[in-house]
Amino acid sequence: VTGVQTCALPISKMNNYLDAIRAYKAQAGPDALAVFMDAFDCLCIKGAQETVQAYTSKARRMPILFGAEICCFDNCDKGTLAWYDHHKLLGGSAAVKANLKEMQPGNPDFLKSPTPVFPNSGLIMGPASDLEILFSAMLATGNPDDQLAAGQFIREHLDLVDYDIEEAIFRNKIEPRDKLQDEGTPQGPTFLHYP
Repeated sequence: VTGVQTCALPISKMNNYLDAIRAYKAQAGPDALAVFMDAFDCLCIKGAQETVQAYTSKARRMPILFGAEICCFDNCDKGTLAWYDHHKLLGGSAAVKANLKEMQPGNPDFLKSPTPVFPNSGLIMGPASDLEILFSAMLATGNPDDQLAAGQFIREHLDLVDYDIEEAIFRNKIEPRDKLQDEGTPQGPTFLHYP
C-alpha cells in the first residue's frame, strides 16, 4: 500500500498539471505564461508583473524554465547535464561534473554542486502551449517520478528548456543555506522552493 501511494501521487500531480494547463490555455490562450509549483514547499514572494518582467528579460530564449538546484538525489537524471554542452554554458557538462561532490561518501547518486546546476521540477514556468507539450510528454514516459519524467523530456528537448541557474526567478534552497542578500529585493527571485 505504501508503494502504491508514493507512486500514485506524482502521476496524479502530472495529470493535474496537464488538466490545469489545458484549461488555462483554452481560457487565456497558447502564449499565456503560467507557473507550476509544488504547493507544500514553495513560496511566491513577488507579484505577477515582476515575474513576467523577469521571464521576458532573461537572456536565453528557451520557453520552458525550470528552477535549478545544488543537490542531486537518487531521482536526479544526470543525463540532463548534457544541457550545458548543448547551450555551451559553464564550460559544458565535463566542467560541471568536475565540481560535483558526493553528499554521502561512496554514494554517487547523491551529489552536490557549489552552484545551482540540476533542474528541479518543483518550479516550472512557460507559455501554456509549451507546458502542455511538457506535461503530456512527462505522462507519456510512464515514469511515476515527475523529476525523472521531466529529466527525460529535457534530454529529448534541449532547445525548449532553460535552467534558471542564475536564480533570477526561482531559488531552490536547502534548509542550511542562509538567506541571500537579494531575497525580497527587485534583483532577487520571485519564488523560493525548499526541496
